[in-house]
Amino acid sequence: MSPAAFFAAIVICALIALSWFAIQRHQTSNQNTETHNSNPASSPASLASSAPVAPLPDATRKPTVAYDSQLASRYLNQNKAQNVIDLATPAAQDGNVTAEHDLGIAYHQMASNLKIHSGSQSDVLTHNSYVAQSMHWLQKATDDGDPEAAYDLATSYYGGVGSSGPGLTNVADLGKAYSAFLVAANLGNRRSKYVLGEECIPSVQHCPVDTQKACSYLKQAANEGEADAKNLLSRLRAGRKTDGLCV
Repeated sequence: MSPAAFFAAIVICALIALSWFAIQRHQTSNQNTETHNSNPASSPASLASSAPVAPLPDATRKPTVAYDSQLASRYLNQNKAQNVIDLATPAAQDGNVTAEHDLGIAYHQMASNLKIHSGSQSDVLTHNSYVAQSMHWLQKATDDGDPEAAYDLATSYYGGVGSSGPGLTNVADLGKAYSAFLVAANLGNRRSKYVLGEECIPSVQHCPVDTQKACSYLKQAANEGEADAKNLLSRLRAGRKTDGLCV
């Protein structure tokens, strides 16, 4: 083979080798791209799901608005309901349970203090508005675990203060009253335990507990120092008509 032919053969072999390497490189690049696109960890949806997630609001967040509960108590004792409303509203709206309860009492005072002029529909509407606010905030404080608010809510229903009847007619809602007494008792309010014992022994309509459970609440109230509960328990144990209830 002449030198020229030999050189031409070498050039041709080199070109073939370069073409082969170029094809292999292109195929490898395509495979890597497909692998990247099919990999869930690197897909846009996966990247979005793996991104940091904003924390959910803390259900146990403590109120941040300052509240002077002692000042509110002085205002309530002085029958200065409007002062309490001005003081307690921001804190109650921020979730302060004590402020919620105080606000419920203050609106109850507003309703009680309102002078209803004969035939004045506006006075009636104002009174009912105060009552609605009172029940709203007492219920809110009850839902937030305040046993005293639950007791006040129960007594409001028991006395008909929270009725939705026309005008100023007070109609006791015993079903809601006893239910609220039960909530208050389970939250630790000893007066509510006594009431359940007094009202539900023997069990009557609307009572949320049977006689045995009512006796249990009555005994708890007596053991916790409720004087009326102790007296009632003594009478029940001594009376012949009670068939030995709460022995």
